[in-house]
Amino acid sequence: MKLNLISGIILFITVVASCSAQTQRLNPDEFEKKSANEQTIIVDIRTPQEFAAGHLKNAININFYSPDFVSSIEKAGKNKNVLIYCASGNRSGQALQKLKNNSFNSLADLQGGISAWNAAGKQILR
Repeated sequence: MKLNLISGIILFITVVASCSAQTQRLNPDEFEKKSANEQTIIVDIRTPQEFAAGHLKNAININFYSPDFVSSIEKAGKNKNVLIYCASGNRSGQALQKLKNNSFNSLADLQGGISAWNAAGKQILR
């Protein structure tokens, strides 16, 4: 009886863990490499004004402060690898927490945000 209970608990934990997206914090080089995958979308979670001032190539803008933030990313990133970034890494770190239990293949953010991207000499589109 105890063995069945323990087996059931282990199975439950495994199922729950497999439903959560793997989350990562990537440096600019890792982020750039991962963004080259066709099954990946890049989401700039800054405000539209920040996005207009400069953003990463192929990025879409979904404002972190929007009331439909989570549902918008779910629609855009369903069954995809989702890479998110903000200005400094603060909002994207918070976004990882909000999004980690949704059905993405993987979920990662740019550690240090677009500021780290700029510091690494990477391209910004204006």
